[in-house]
Amino acid sequence: MGAFYNCTSLTSVTIPSSVISIGTKAFADCSALTTVNIPSSVKYIGENPFEETALYNDPSNWVDNVLYVDNCLISAKDVSGTYNVAKGTRMIAEKAFSYYNEPLTSVTIPSSVTYIGQDAFYSCRNLTDIQVESGNPAYVSENGILYNADKTVLLHYPTAKTEETLTLLPSVRSFSNNAFYLCDNLTTIEWNAVNFLDFSNLTNYPDWRYVDTLIFGDGVEHIPANLCHNISSHIRSITISSTVSSAGQDAFAGCGNLHTYKNYSTLWLPFLLQNSPYLTELVCPSEDFATLKLEDISSCNGLKSLTVHSLYYGVYDLIFSFAALQQNTLTYLDIETIWTDSKRIPDKLFCDFSLLETVKLPKDLKYTGYRAFENCRMLQEITIPATVIEIDDSSFDNCRSLSSVNFGDVAEGQTDDASQCALQRIGKWAFYNCHQLQKIAIPEGVTEIDDAAFYGCSYLEDIVLPSSLQTIGDNCFSLCSKVGRIIVNATTPPAVEAKTFYEVNRSIPVYVPKGSLEAYKANPYWSEFRLLDEDPASVDAPTADNSGCYAANGMLYNPNAAEISVYNMQGVQIYSGNAPEVKMPSKGIYILKTPTSSEKVVL
Repeated sequence: MGAFYNCTSLTSVTIPSSVISIGTKAFADCSALTTVNIPSSVKYIGENPFEETALYNDPSNWVDNVLYVDNCLISAKDVSGTYNVAKGTRMIAEKAFSYYNEPLTSVTIPSSVTYIGQDAFYSCRNLTDIQVESGNPAYVSENGILYNADKTVLLHYPTAKTEETLTLLPSVRSFSNNAFYLCDNLTTIEWNAVNFLDFSNLTNYPDWRYVDTLIFGDGVEHIPANLCHNISSHIRSITISSTVSSAGQDAFAGCGNLHTYKNYSTLWLPFLLQNSPYLTELVCPSEDFATLKLEDISSCNGLKSLTVHSLYYGVYDLIFSFAALQQNTLTYLDIETIWTDSKRIPDKLFCDFSLLETVKLPKDLKYTGYRAFENCRMLQEITIPATVIEIDDSSFDNCRSLSSVNFGDVAEGQTDDASQCALQRIGKWAFYNCHQLQKIAIPEGVTEIDDAAFYGCSYLEDIVLPSSLQTIGDNCFSLCSKVGRIIVNATTPPAVEAKTFYEVNRSIPVYVPKGSLEAYKANPYWSEFRLLDEDPASVDAPTADNSGCYAANGMLYNPNAAEISVYNMQGVQIYSGNAPEVKMPSKGIYILKTPTSSEKVVL
């Protein structure tokens, strides 16, 4: 019912200049009303003030399905495609485009408009773009989104925009009610502002019911109170940057459906751990653990990814105990930035973590612990920090998928360069049965590789041993049948046992330092190999499918009678066949090809 009760005889209205607003449906049902004067003093027009009047019902008063009264856009219906608000329009009434305008896709607002009513574009389900002409004193648009002139208030986010993430302008401090109504494509809100509106004093909260991800980016210092007031049950992911230092009361109240929680700050939010049974990814400062008991976070037993960061002492054991809860689910573990108390990964801590694929170890770690990662069959790569002194017995025993081991600062795949690090000993069975390991470069400083350390690494092709090495234990490289090259940088031959290289092909080249060749030849076990004191960088390592051929004393030996072809460096074939011995025309480098491999040989 309108403000004018029983006004059916009213035909004309002149609104006095003292009036500053026209309320919602103010003249509704004044059926005879045909003429209205709206003075410039009016700064606010509510929803459909002239509904069911003669003015409203006369089709001739509507221009392209839009009703204007004295340069004020009152209502629109059945508008489709792109609509340009008429030049000179001063005001757009509340919910002006809110009914029967689903085909509307874009709107252009002229510079003359100084007022746009609340929810002017409410439920325009196909609206993707709002543009404001330059020079407008009250409004501005960016990326098709409507803001007030100084961009402190986001007024309307076009309902059908396809972007999933809205990165708020740093100037934005608040939102109009229903700014995100029915924006079902919008799933992520990201802030980068230092301060913004504390929602605790609002009676109407942003309606972003489809948003499930909140990101508080660099620059945000405070998270508003009651931020998730009407969407807490929808939030599945929260990311908090390192710049955040405080949060208002109940900022995340009710966010019990979190699947991802990434907190790079020191802000203490323990309840998000205590009440999130669906967490699969957690990035968390260790301070969050400092006041918790293990039973408080026992519900977080389905994590796949865990990163704990801090320079905080005293929570190391609790962190590991928490990680141990995830034995059957964890695939990623990053504790690289933790300062450890004991400097040691506890014995057997991650033993049988059957799904663990990636581990980043503490940068100040000194000991890996007995059987620390045994049977982590999905572990693919490990970097041993430069601070580690000892890799304990069976630390990575039976990590069948481990294909890369980096020591200290050695880059991935870099096998010929020694690293300066603290490592001295690699324990018994340390890398036993790591089938996928193809290259290993033991860093300078290591003096002992104990028994069976690399036993059964059946795909190992390339071994580099440091000048510091003194002892290689029994069966250390047993069953490493695909090894095609060994580089030993020690001038004094490291002590080896009869089975240190059991089933390693003795015809492969073993490169030793210049001046040390005779010492290696005098050793009963090293002398079994084809020893060379040449620069190994000048000769490629054999391929994995080594034929068993080797060169010595001007001859190429083919003990397995493989079908081979030999070419000189100019590409001219000098031999083809399967003879057990082939005399080469001169010393030099030749290309040997077999049905499954290609390699260089040196005479």
